[in-house]
Amino acid sequence: MNYLNLKILTIFTILLHLNLYFFADNATSNDLIRYGQEVGGVEFKLRGDDLTTPDDVFGRIPQPNSKSDIEKYKNGKLIYKALYTIDQYGLRISSASHLPGKTKHFFLIDGSVAFGEGLSDDSTIAHLINTRSKIYEAYSLGFLGYGPNDNWLLFKQDQLSKKIKQKKGSAIIITGDQDIRRFLGTYDHLLYASTSPYLVEKSPGEFEYRGNFKKNGSLMQRLISNICAPLIFCGQHLSYFYKKTDQSQIALAARVFASIEKMYREQFDVEDFTILWTGPDEYIPIWERNTKTKIIKFDFDKFDSSHPSVLGAKQIVDSLFLNKILH
Repeated sequence: MNYLNLKILTIFTILLHLNLYFFADNATSNDLIRYGQEVGGVEFKLRGDDLTTPDDVFGRIPQPNSKSDIEKYKNGKLIYKALYTIDQYGLRISSASHLPGKTKHFFLIDGSVAFGEGLSDDSTIAHLINTRSKIYEAYSLGFLGYGPNDNWLLFKQDQLSKKIKQKKGSAIIITGDQDIRRFLGTYDHLLYASTSPYLVEKSPGEFEYRGNFKKNGSLMQRLISNICAPLIFCGQHLSYFYKKTDQSQIALAARVFASIEKMYREQFDVEDFTILWTGPDEYIPIWERNTKTKIIKFDFDKFDSSHPSVLGAKQIVDSLFLNKILH
């Protein structure tokens, strides 16, 4: 390393520690929604309760007992308007979730797709399952911006076994390339996920929680989170550093999901566990080499955006029944 590079690294390191000292405890509660800040032409408007609340471990979590009306705009055009209601446990509710006779659970594990971004309470995947199945009560374990790291930590803390009354049931992970990138802490996702859980693989298939990307990630992740991300002009240029997810990273994510499945089976009486893969077909053999979990391919390209519409949610549920994952 030459003198100039060493000098630049020294300056960045000093700035990093100053930012950690002054701002490390300021875990964001999704400021984009609260203040309607525009990033890349996207604006959120909120009416009602705050949707999120800061959390020392997850960075941010759904605010229990809240009801929020959210509008999303892209370059001034309304993309969606949705009502999000969160129960006392911090889980998204469905108006059909309390029908009598539900003897088994069905967990939807993921981020915003399982949560139902852009869908009101009566249009989510969980709601559609609950209106159609007389046996399964569906629970959305996802949230906006969550990835496999958040899902892993949820089961690691063993919170669900204390909240869910049906101990027998099944689960599905809805995941794709963007979810993997959140878990990896790629620079494009650190703009909003710098306080997300940071996991380290101690040995093959064995993971450990080590704080968050902002405080405990790699040097570059900490620089991006603490110095670059707060600056609009810097955040807008992070896309230049985009790199395609490689095979080793997909394999790492597969081992995380295998770890999630193991904890899930230890905590519940599991009938079935399935991965609904929405990413490129070329990655499926990597999944199959690193996990024994059943994999179903689902094509998100048919949707106009990265999140299913009301029709898209119905197609996902139809696929679950067609593949006999639900009945």
